[in-house]
Amino acid sequence: MKLLSFPTLAAAVALTMTTALTGCKTPAMTGGYDKAKRPTTEEIRLFSKVATNDRMQGLKIKKVARQVVAGMNYKYLCVDADGNDAEVVIYVPLPDQGEPSVVSITATKKATKPQR
Repeated sequence: MKLLSFPTLAAAVALTMTTALTGCKTPAMTGGYDKAKRPTTEEIRLFSKVATNDRMQGLKIKKVARQVVAGMNYKYLCVDADGNDAEVVIYVPLPDQGEPSVVSITATKKATKPQR
């Protein structure tokens, strides 16, 4: 029987937990974000739970991308009431390691006014 090193074991546990928590049928790869998709009910709840920042109020979620780290990063692609695009990154630590938190809120594109 071959023993796994701690980093290998930790990565396997994180990947398994992430797959179970997000409901993904295919496991995510560590390192990069997956392709942005429609948000799940749980991802919408997570966004609402941490949306205490004034800059997040009124944002409508368009898509969500996920990144496996020591926990999970969720990159929410949003639009505000004026049509401006924004990106909100929320970090969810592993169980018993803390609470979800907003990592960043970035305006990605300003809405353009139509020319007359």
